[in-house]
Amino acid sequence: MAESKYVLTTDAGHYESDNLFFLICEIIIHRTWHLIKHGRWMD
Repeated sequence: MAESKYVLTTDAGHYESDNLFFLICEIIIHRTWHLIKHGRWMD
């Protein structure tokens, strides 16, 4: 399996994508979900 071109590693896990724009979108969507669900902008 090929490695993703862009990877962001955090204490809680990691995000990865072959496209930088989609990586940023994935991060924003995921953290917004936490904001709605838990009331915190978190990972």
